[in-house]
Amino acid sequence: MQFEGLWNSLWVSAVASGLLWGAYRAVEWRWPERYIGMTQTFGLTSQETLLRFASFRLVPTLIVAATTFVTVDRLHGYIWIAAGVIWLLSVGLTHGRVVVKNVVSRNGEANHTGYHLWMASVLTAAVVVSGLIWPLWAPVVPSPKELLNALWSGVLTAALGGTLYLLLKERPASAPADGPHYLADRAVRDVGVEAFDWAYRSAMLAGGNPILLRAILIAESAQRPRWFRQIENVGVWLGPAKTSGVMQMPSKRPLSDLDSIQAAALRYAGKWQLRQEGLGSGWRWSIDWGEEWAVLTKQNPDLSYFDSVTDVGRMLLEFGNSFGQPDPALGLVFESRRYAGRIALRGLTPARSVTLRAYVDAEAIDISTAARPESAASGSWWSWEIDFDPRTTVVELSVNEGAPVRRLEFWKGLVHRMDPMAAAWNQGEGEPTYYPDGGGAVYNADGGGAAYNADGEEPPYYPDAGGAAYYPDGGEPPYYPDAGGAAYNADGGEPPYYPDARG
Repeated sequence: MQFEGLWNSLWVSAVASGLLWGAYRAVEWRWPERYIGMTQTFGLTSQETLLRFASFRLVPTLIVAATTFVTVDRLHGYIWIAAGVIWLLSVGLTHGRVVVKNVVSRNGEANHTGYHLWMASVLTAAVVVSGLIWPLWAPVVPSPKELLNALWSGVLTAALGGTLYLLLKERPASAPADGPHYLADRAVRDVGVEAFDWAYRSAMLAGGNPILLRAILIAESAQRPRWFRQIENVGVWLGPAKTSGVMQMPSKRPLSDLDSIQAAALRYAGKWQLRQEGLGSGWRWSIDWGEEWAVLTKQNPDLSYFDSVTDVGRMLLEFGNSFGQPDPALGLVFESRRYAGRIALRGLTPARSVTLRAYVDAEAIDISTAARPESAASGSWWSWEIDFDPRTTVVELSVNEGAPVRRLEFWKGLVHRMDPMAAAWNQGEGEPTYYPDGGGAVYNADGGGAAYNADGEEPPYYPDAGGAAYYPDGGEPPYYPDAGGAAYNADGGEPPYYPDARG
């Protein structure tokens, strides 16, 4: 075997595999991570029929492989080596890697594994067929020199054109801002949703604050993307590097991202709580960043890192703080998580227990309770996750086996409305309760009979003892209802306003 022929076989087949990779990336096929998601360029048209899908996956492989074999033969290389390299880079490290991972971990779905096994078999057949028919393709393939010149011109043109396009194109309105939302979106692409789920469960089991852990995860992912962490792991293995994984945990051996997340959850576990932060006439939940100052600056003394973590932490609290006045006894409803075959609700609480009641069209179908774990430090908050049926349309939450204090409506597994259902007092008895009216929760907010309309149809208002009504954002009283139900603007110059359907 001649060295020149071996070298020509390797570099030509490697360039060919790179062209295949670039072709699928160019159409945002997210190759090799994802094979069913090409929504921004072709939509789902390539998947409408088996012939279209097979053509899209097979034709480029057949053409590139056959062209490679012709070129390698003309350079006196070894076609079988070129075929092996193309198979390894284009099939083995993509579909084959997924199959092996699923089989070894035993966590992959049978359909998912079967799909990738089928695609690996089909593409392997394409490489074999190319190895048999390449002589028929030879008349249309230019000489190696001409082919190389054409490829170089094409790559250079694409690079310059792509650079100009990226520099001159307008930023789409839907693109995330260059801030915490962008960092979170980028972190999901970098470490994967599995790592985010692992971080929440690790914090929950260790008794730590999952919001703090996720904020650190997002900030660290932005500073050290996947390729950089892989280089760092080599450094840990050789000796110079002392920290490893996405969470930058001290280690004498290379850590995977999941291992580093688990180590960080144990490191940051301990007593923690959310605090009430004033906002206008109301308040919202916030992390006490003063308490976390020593922890975060020990992790990284750069103040820009601290600012990044705190910005992300505030962003993560937006969901729970966006549905009206929080309930101190329940704590924070953090987020919903749609798993395969089930939906889960997550939250952070100081209570002894949290009970979830699930309903489908007013019919109760499930009740589950999460109790304070032993790992939670004395006097600390703790996090919970409760599963419920995907058919659920309404969820009610209660604490310490009491009456419901929060009502959530779901649509396609996502929260689209939340009623605080804060405790109210019956006139005369003083016991907390709430009054459902069918369309939402209506409750007495004080002993004088003030009511909050939570059906979402009309603007909510809060009458006080003097008859004035005001909006919950702290604005001035806009109108004054009289005995007949009419209301006028405060300046008296506007037409009457009728706050309910009866007038």
